[in-house]
Amino acid sequence: MKENFIIPQNILEHIEGTSLYYPCSLRDTLSAVKLFAPYINDFLFVDKCYFSGYSLLKIPTPKELPGYRLISRRRKGPVRAEMTEKYDEVKKEYYLDLEPCIVTETYIHEQTGKTIKFRLKRGFGEYTLRNSENKYGVFYYRGDTVNEGGSGITWLNKKRLSNICSKLIDGGLIVTDGSNRGRRKDKHNQFWKYHFPRKNDILPNPEEMISSMEPFKDKAGRTFTCVGYAGERYGPTFIWQVFQERKEDEVKK
Repeated sequence: MKENFIIPQNILEHIEGTSLYYPCSLRDTLSAVKLFAPYINDFLFVDKCYFSGYSLLKIPTPKELPGYRLISRRRKGPVRAEMTEKYDEVKKEYYLDLEPCIVTETYIHEQTGKTIKFRLKRGFGEYTLRNSENKYGVFYYRGDTVNEGGSGITWLNKKRLSNICSKLIDGGLIVTDGSNRGRRKDKHNQFWKYHFPRKNDILPNPEEMISSMEPFKDKAGRTFTCVGYAGERYGPTFIWQVFQERKEDEVKK
C-alpha cells in the first residue's frame, strides 16, 4: 500500500487540536495516525467487528510506530457481545442492536512530548456519528468490503454526506478513496473520480490528480476543495477541505 502523503502545512494547522472519526475502519488505523498525528489529539475508529468475530485479527495500534509509547489503557463495556434484533415500538420496525465496547489508549510521542488518544469502539459507524455531539476536524473513510464484514453503507451519498459535513468544523477535512459512492451524476462525484481504476489504466501522479479535481458546491452552500493526497487503499485517497455556507456579512469581511 502506497503511503506518500501530500498535505499543506496550513491545512494541518487548521485542524490542530481536533478529533478524527473513521467508521468501518477494522485494521486500517495507522495511515490516519501517521498522516495527522500530532495535530489531531483524538482518533476514534468504529467497527461492528471490534473485539468479536474479527477480533482474531490484530488491530494495528500506535505502539507499532517509532517514537510512540503507551502510557494508559482503559476499557468500557464487555469485550464480547452478540448482534441482536430489537423492535422499535414507535417506528414499528425491527433494528439491529450491538452492545458497545470502547478501548481508549493514550500514547506519548517521545520526541515532541505530545499525547494522542487512540480509541477503538465496537459499534455502528453511522449511529455513532449521528449521535455524536463532537465536532470533528477529519472524517476518514476508505471503504469496507464484504470479506471484512462490510457494512455496505453508501457514506458518500447526499444524505449521509450532509450528516458528515454537519459534524465537521468549518474548514474540516474529508479523507476518502471514493468507496461506497453515491450516484454517478451527483455533484460530489469528484470524490470517486479515480476510484477502482481499470487494470491497464495508468494514473497520473498524485500532484496531477489533485490539480485535476474540480472544486464544487452543494445545495447547502458548502464548498469542497481537494487539498491533498493520502496514499492508496482501494484506489487513490484524496483530502478534501469543506467550508460551510458563507453568509453575506462574512464574505464582506
